[in-house]
Amino acid sequence: MLDVDRLATEMVNGCQILLEKQMGPLREQMAAAEARMTRLEEDQLRFSGTWQASAKYRRGDLVTHQGGLWFCCAASEGTRPGEASGGWQLAVKRGAAE
Repeated sequence: MLDVDRLATEMVNGCQILLEKQMGPLREQMAAAEARMTRLEEDQLRFSGTWQASAKYRRGDLVTHQGGLWFCCAASEGTRPGEASGGWQLAVKRGAAE
């Protein structure tokens, strides 16, 4: 009976090794897909209304400020669109009303 237990243990260990070899590449593919999905979600455009000094903005947020539409290029908190420190890009310039 001891040989049967040893054989069963070796079979289980062998199966675990084979499964790990098969699962390794799948884990890497899943991690890459999750990272890509996160980047895609971060790059979505979101209209966030009028710029507020107390609000936290992230890449892809669009706000209005002093008559223009601004795109947030990087995470920003308290940085006014148009300031020299950057973080915002003017998307639509204020025009004259007709």
